[in-house]
Amino acid sequence: MPTLELRGAHHHYLDVGHGPDVVLLLHAFPLHAGMWTEQIAALSSGHRVLALDAVGFGESTARSAPTTMAEEAADVLALFDHLKIPRAAVVGLSMGGYVAFELLRARPDFVRALVLCDTRATADTPEGVTKRETFAEQALERGIGWVADELVPKLLGPHAEPRVVNLVRALIGQADPAAVADAQFGMAARRDAMPILRSITCPTLVIVGSDDVLTPPADAQAMAAAIPHAKLVQLAGVGHLSNLEARVGFNRALRDFLDHLPKHAPKHDHAPGHGHAPGHGHA
Repeated sequence: MPTLELRGAHHHYLDVGHGPDVVLLLHAFPLHAGMWTEQIAALSSGHRVLALDAVGFGESTARSAPTTMAEEAADVLALFDHLKIPRAAVVGLSMGGYVAFELLRARPDFVRALVLCDTRATADTPEGVTKRETFAEQALERGIGWVADELVPKLLGPHAEPRVVNLVRALIGQADPAAVADAQFGMAARRDAMPILRSITCPTLVIVGSDDVLTPPADAQAMAAAIPHAKLVQLAGVGHLSNLEARVGFNRALRDFLDHLPKHAPKHDHAPGHGHAPGHGHA
């Protein structure tokens, strides 16, 4: 379970598999990189897969002030510079999608391909900002159990398997309420990404659960329509965490997209010891 200190915080990340292409997995709020266990297993036989815990989540430490989505993207780029990886296929779900947009702003050549999952490009409305601020305050007052009670019904579809419900509750339960509050402030401050969508030139896939109530299919359709040549996949009967609820369909769509990317990216030597999947300690 490697860690790297980036701008005053220790970042934990997973680095698994081999292959000519690198895939970066950016997790949803308020989970951590352990939510990608099924995708890492599906991809690591043919790709080098990296998944990192955002600031304050999983085993990454927090900073003294809320971290913006742009700062999260800066952490990603610093990690990849440290690993000497110049490009990656970027997969972001929910909050991870917001970080992906900031990667595109900061270094568009870094993003070899893009997968936007159950996320949106628009900024929060004033009402949305107020809701996030209120949620942050209540998370600090009521604790992580309250956060799970509030979010699980919104993160999952009405027909989610008990196994998935229990997994999501466990992943949320490992978060620090302070990190939850900081992330809410960071997401509330994010910029509108709609203006940059038409300038995206890399291969792009948009995935959404048909029952996603947080970032509904209409948001996914708007992004896919604005991004040149983007492909849209809607997974029936699942909610916001589509990678967990519809892991078979999600993995099939993801692998089909990644396996058919143009083979022009340079190969990267994988450092010794990275070929075996490490335990995350949370999933």
